[in-house]
Amino acid sequence: MLALADDRHARVAVERVRAQVIDGAFVKSVSLDYLAETASRHDSLRSWASEFATRYLDLTPVTG
Repeated sequence: MLALADDRHARVAVERVRAQVIDGAFVKSVSLDYLAETASRHDSLRSWASEFATRYLDLTPVTG
């Protein structure tokens, strides 16, 4: 599951799904921050990662 790092509802959902599957290791939660940071380390994804972070992680337009 991809979610914001502090999304407690996403964490609860992942734990509930993990409890219902045979191998809980197949259920992962990754933050959007981690996705963008990891993608930015790859030349072919750097531009995409920057645009993704601006669109989904930069809250300046709504808080500023």
